[in-house]
Amino acid sequence: MVVIANTLVPNGGTTFLVRMAREYQQRSKKIKIIVLYDNFSAEHLNDLTKYADVFFIKDFTSNFFSYFSKSQLFPFIINLKNEKIKQLVGNENTIHVMGIFGFILAKRIQKIIPAVKITVGVYHQNEFMYKSIKGFFNKWIFDEISKLNYNYLIFFNNSMRLAYGDYFNEVFLDAPLLPIGIPLKKELVTQKEYTPQLIISVGNLVGFKTYNKHIIGILPEILKMYPDIQYHIYGAGEELNKIKDLITSLNLSNYVILKGILDYNKFDEIVSKAHVFIGNGTAVLEAANIGVPSITGIESCELAVSYGFVSDIDGFDYNEYVPNKKTFEFKSLLNNLFQGGDSERERVGALCKAGVKKFDISNTINGFDEINAMKNSEELGFISRTALARLFLSFLFIGILDVLKIDSRFKFRRNQG
Repeated sequence: MVVIANTLVPNGGTTFLVRMAREYQQRSKKIKIIVLYDNFSAEHLNDLTKYADVFFIKDFTSNFFSYFSKSQLFPFIINLKNEKIKQLVGNENTIHVMGIFGFILAKRIQKIIPAVKITVGVYHQNEFMYKSIKGFFNKWIFDEISKLNYNYLIFFNNSMRLAYGDYFNEVFLDAPLLPIGIPLKKELVTQKEYTPQLIISVGNLVGFKTYNKHIIGILPEILKMYPDIQYHIYGAGEELNKIKDLITSLNLSNYVILKGILDYNKFDEIVSKAHVFIGNGTAVLEAANIGVPSITGIESCELAVSYGFVSDIDGFDYNEYVPNKKTFEFKSLLNNLFQGGDSERERVGALCKAGVKKFDISNTINGFDEINAMKNSEELGFISRTALARLFLSFLFIGILDVLKIDSRFKFRRNQG
């Protein structure tokens, strides 16, 4: 299998790739990863190269085009060398993409190697389903996703599958549903050496991760009952300054500590010291996996609420906002946990650890293997030179509107509710 990743920066997608590559290596298989943009963390690149063959697409084009390898326009304008691309893909029969721009590159590769099939992972609900201006680029994305073979569109929770079935094509209601897997740990990390009333969150500080600001917002009230409370936030991103301003406005500088980006290899060591973890994506699963009580954060949610602890998760749904789904106030969850002391932390932590068993990455990889083994029955729709030029111009117009601050909906599509 070949996987196209936009970047290898610190985020949930990159750490998922590391886990996937490690699991495949343990099965005596080695996947190939093509990195679209020249944007990477040395730490994550080094981790990946232990388990997978990693390539940058800029090395398979002419030197002139490689100068644009950090631009989002790169997949539209690069001059792919046919023979080099054939050698890169080799005998692999599947290209798996993780986003819009990887999909465009994969369609271009499919023109060079018609026999290869493309599978699409929906790693965020708004990656392909979003509101933006009308135009060729957005219409092309809608049309191409809508006509995908439903077996080749992979979902990681049922709420996204329902939404895509309603928005794109009802056949997607029968599309594959896999866990966003993690390797399960056999034993709990030591439960005794933790800091009482320490809350930890780990993740990029982006607009749709609203739970950080919600926790900060309720701290003044919680501090009345638990004056020793601390909230440590690990991460960086576009919302950093807004979070700093919120901390200052509420006079919480002594209680909310911004710790910067966490070295992924130190995740267990740092997070195991928490009384409770709050987050989403795979970080909340990994925290639960070491026996730390882990509360789910709902994306793009305007209220300070959660679906509860990882042990309360119904199926694979715990990230996306779903109207009318039962929620719990953060302050009630924290109060009940803190009141119970050591014994309650240990009890809830054990339940959370048990709750992540269904996210075993071995089940994820088994699912990928079944899909990869399917014969390619898709009617291929190549990107012609004319269509590629229109895609380029249409996307360039979207970029101009963003620079002029007229319409930035595409850029911030993941923040759409």
